[in-house]
Amino acid sequence: MTGMRTESAWANQSPSPPSYLPVAGTKLTDDLTFVERTFNLASYLRALYIHQHLVLPRIDAVFQKHYPGVATAFDIERNASINFVNNPPIFDFARPYMPRVNFVGGLHCRNATDLGGDLKRFVEAANDADGFVLITTGSTAQWSRAPERVKDIYLETFRALPTVRFVWQYDGQPIEHLPKNVFVQPWLPQQDLLGHPKCRVHVSHGGTNSVIESVWHGVPTIGVPLTVAGHDNVLRISARGAGLLIPKKEFSKSSLVKALKEIRDKKYKEEMLVFQDMVRDVPYTELTHAAFWVEFIERHQEVPHARSGADKLNVFQYFLVDVIVFMLSVLLLIFSTIYFIIRTIFR
Repeated sequence: MTGMRTESAWANQSPSPPSYLPVAGTKLTDDLTFVERTFNLASYLRALYIHQHLVLPRIDAVFQKHYPGVATAFDIERNASINFVNNPPIFDFARPYMPRVNFVGGLHCRNATDLGGDLKRFVEAANDADGFVLITTGSTAQWSRAPERVKDIYLETFRALPTVRFVWQYDGQPIEHLPKNVFVQPWLPQQDLLGHPKCRVHVSHGGTNSVIESVWHGVPTIGVPLTVAGHDNVLRISARGAGLLIPKKEFSKSSLVKALKEIRDKKYKEEMLVFQDMVRDVPYTELTHAAFWVEFIERHQEVPHARSGADKLNVFQYFLVDVIVFMLSVLLLIFSTIYFIIRTIFR
């Protein structure tokens, strides 16, 4: 299971035109200027080169060490009978894909259950107007190693918004003088909190599952991405007007407070509810959809009708480089011949 990155799309031969599909890590959307398209094309070629000539050979070395004679990583990747993509079909920017690609993102999503205990009492004591804000960082961040500056930004933000309650996934050292409007816990039942009627905002690190859960539960998201992938995920939310993105370099108390105030504008909630409705409006659950296709492959073993002739083409053939070179050569020959004839006649 993968995201539909440039490399995985190349493996399953799903077209990824860099003219409008942003390459992961470029921080671009599908609305590209000439300069951005040029940069995106260079990033596309760079991503393919790194994957084919740097990443896969290292994987092959490990394979051959432990499983001598096994097929190359490229062949295994290219010959997969099915490719599960870990996001809903409309989560990413609109793109073409092959029949053997199936979107199953959100298969872990579920309705909220009762919270119970101190956590339940804390969130239900939130006033109806402000509700509570959920802050999570998944397993990416370790607060015991986080800079004090980052912790201080959050603590100063909590103090600046005393009427708002914050539920913070925090596993660092105990904090002295923790504001009374903050509940900290090293692990949180994220979906139960997102599905709570008083959850107003999700401040997320941008993890794929985390962002998809926000969409599935219809909670506007403020992304403070810690990784390139996290930035791309949050960008897909903010580009639809369902959330905001704070780049790591711009993260401060003022930017976070500003974002928390701005996202209370009802337009963000409305856009997120539209997004949620489209993600959930399918005639199946992602889990049953994934299970069906696993069993389908088990029954039929191979699905040649889901493959395209692109599987047999190298990179020069795929992009018609050989054809373009041939046609340019023919044109050059024709013009050279015409020039030679004219020059001979008028000599």
